[in-house]
Amino acid sequence: MQQSVWSNIKSMWRWLTHGLWCWGKVLLVCRVPFVSAVGGGLLLNFSQAKDLFADLGLVWWQWIAFFALLFGWAWIVHTVARRALQHDDWVIESHVKGGLTAPRRRALIREFRAPAEWIPRLLGLFLLLSVTWAIYKSGVNLLTAADLPEISAAYDGTSLLWKIGLLLTALYGALVWKRRDWRGYLAQRSQWMPPADAPLLAGTWVFPYNLKKRTSGSLAKRGVERFDLVLLAIAGAITIA
Repeated sequence: MQQSVWSNIKSMWRWLTHGLWCWGKVLLVCRVPFVSAVGGGLLLNFSQAKDLFADLGLVWWQWIAFFALLFGWAWIVHTVARRALQHDDWVIESHVKGGLTAPRRRALIREFRAPAEWIPRLLGLFLLLSVTWAIYKSGVNLLTAADLPEISAAYDGTSLLWKIGLLLTALYGALVWKRRDWRGYLAQRSQWMPPADAPLLAGTWVFPYNLKKRTSGSLAKRGVERFDLVLLAIAGAITIA
């Protein structure tokens, strides 16, 4: 009886440590979007930057531009993390002659599928919720002087803004949850849009090396070129903005 209990404890420990290792490995692969999302969100919350949300000098279209850029930031974080996991180069076996074998690729996909699907989603979600929380905290900080007309107006503004932030977060969640279905629908109706790749180890290679190397799947090389160039242009424009 004691041996059976001890065996179960060891099995649970191995399962837990292996799961933590898998999630940690995926986080390491996604380290750049992780720093962008977590670092940006924490910096905004633990600095005076959140006081900018109480600025009465900004007009409605400027706030629309802000939320559009914020959504673009979250989507880039999600996309960059997801694309990094779709590349083969983070697996050591991909760098040896012959690359990943089909059985090994299938085994790795089974092993890392859960963190590979959820970590990119959660990074974008964390960013949006961090900004929304910073807006909320900005409003809370105004309550001590809410009897002044300007402060009251700023508080009302932040109350509206954090609710918009929650709606934007819900929209992001819906889009990432159904993204593959919509991507498949668009791919069927357009020759320009390539079909959705697997969530990880799709046989793709890091830009711009993929311009010289075909993917291991059925996706045409030209489709990869165009799609990556568009993603690069959008990411660059939002980063500059």
